[in-house]
Amino acid sequence: PMLIAVEITDAALAEKFFTVNAPLGEYTIERGEGFTTYLPPAGSGNDPFLIFQSDVLIIGATPSDAEWTGAALSENPDFTAALDLLPEEGYSVTMYMDSPAFLEAVMSESGGMSASEMAMITPMMNAVKPQALGITMMDDSIVFDVASPVDLEALSAFGMVSGDPIDPAFAAHIPANTPFVAHGTNLYLSYQSGLQSL
Repeated sequence: PMLIAVEITDAALAEKFFTVNAPLGEYTIERGEGFTTYLPPAGSGNDPFLIFQSDVLIIGATPSDAEWTGAALSENPDFTAALDLLPEEGYSVTMYMDSPAFLEAVMSESGGMSASEMAMITPMMNAVKPQALGITMMDDSIVFDVASPVDLEALSAFGMVSGDPIDPAFAAHIPANTPFVAHGTNLYLSYQSGLQSL
């Protein structure tokens, strides 16, 4: 199931926008105190439902989620931990992904995996935690900040990263017009670990 929450300031205008621009003619409309729900016709596949409230529009990917009573995302400690790692106080856009749940869903959709494939992917699944992305403008540039909490003990089994910080002074050795740079510490260790995994 998927839910999309969109901040709105005028529920009536948002509802009008969707009724004019989307094929909602066969939807069932239920109006309650402070909300309006649009339910797709039965058997319509993956047509989304819509819930209009005074300050939020909720769009669900499956009709079974119309009775949405789950706890708020702001109460999820993984969400707050990931956003707290972003360096700026505010962003034009923030994104949050429950990476372990996403990886698990991808694995279940991909069908059966061999024992060797599972041995390679399981440490990564154990290491990666929910992630946050912040996008903002700074000095006429678009800046992307990514916070990716990890379980370092689980990640060390995968042999992917070093815990040592990079030295920014190394940029003096990189030509000025280089379009893309990957800079890390102890890349040799990651290289050797990758060969061992293969």
